[in-house]
Amino acid sequence: MLSALAREIAGGRGAVDLLYVNNEQEGVLEGFRNRNRGLARLFLGRVYRSRKDARADHRILGSQPEGEYASSDFEDCSIWRWTTSGGL
Repeated sequence: MLSALAREIAGGRGAVDLLYVNNEQEGVLEGFRNRNRGLARLFLGRVYRSRKDARADHRILGSQPEGEYASSDFEDCSIWRWTTSGGL
C-alpha cells in the first residue's frame, strides 16, 4: 500500500495524512520512513475509547472463537504526515 501511495503522490505538492489505528505493524511505517523523504510520525500513543465504544467492542470480541483477539479501553495509534514537494 505504501509503495502504491508513493507512486500516486510522486511529483505532487502537498501532504497526505495517515491515521493508523491498532498499529500492530508500526515497524513497517518506520522502515518506509527510513527509505523515503517527507514521511514523519506526528503522534504515537493511546487513544481511549468512549465507554459506549468499549462495551460494543467487548460484545463483538465475546463471539470470537478461542479468544483470538483481546480488548482494552484504548487503541495504540499513530498519525503520520507525508509531505511532498515535487517528488519523494
